[in-house]
Amino acid sequence: LMNATADGSVETFPLVRPSSTNRNEGVYIYLDEVGLLKHLPNNKRASTLAQQCGYHPAPNFYGDIFVGRVSSKGALHNIDIEKEDITDTTKEWMVRAPQENVAWQQTVNEVTGRKGVTQPNHAGTEGVGVKVESKDGEKGCSYLWIQNEEEVEITVELSSKVGEGKKVNKNLVKATFQLKKITVKYDKEIVVEVKLYSKLDVDGCTWTLENNNLVVTCEKASEGEMWPRLEA
Repeated sequence: LMNATADGSVETFPLVRPSSTNRNEGVYIYLDEVGLLKHLPNNKRASTLAQQCGYHPAPNFYGDIFVGRVSSKGALHNIDIEKEDITDTTKEWMVRAPQENVAWQQTVNEVTGRKGVTQPNHAGTEGVGVKVESKDGEKGCSYLWIQNEEEVEITVELSSKVGEGKKVNKNLVKATFQLKKITVKYDKEIVVEVKLYSKLDVDGCTWTLENNNLVVTCEKASEGEMWPRLEA
């Protein structure tokens, strides 16, 4: 886990956050942020664990995950968690987790003015990416998207465009950003074109290559806005 974290490839998903009602102890899932794009298997045990903590419907996780416990007393630090703490559904933290998560979301609702939301929106949030298959068959590329309150990140798998064992040519990549549209081309061919749910800050959009994945990072025009979906 330490090696993966240092590599910058780990996302966290809160099974329960630290609060005054749980001795300031939180339990988190640590997962590969692009596990789906790597075609890692669906981790049903992780989804079941999230469901037991009050997430309905349960999010999908891909590949191996780690479960860790932290304490926010003083500086945030790791504390021990045993196997039975995860497998035994009668453990206090797991029994209380659904109520704790609802209370957290109610606090968020009060701060943001949202109504009717009882758990975090899973559409591209909390490190759980949403995969979108190519709409143009072999001409296009599938992609994974995630978001936070400031940005939307789209990871496009370009390996199908270069062949097995070959590297993507950075000079053949072109990404165009418009107020409500993103277009990605490889070798002058459109591989992803998305009409967006809401507006971007075009000046705050950029892209990088990570192996054969194109990572597109876009700032939202309205900071703090959580999109219920990516496409309009």
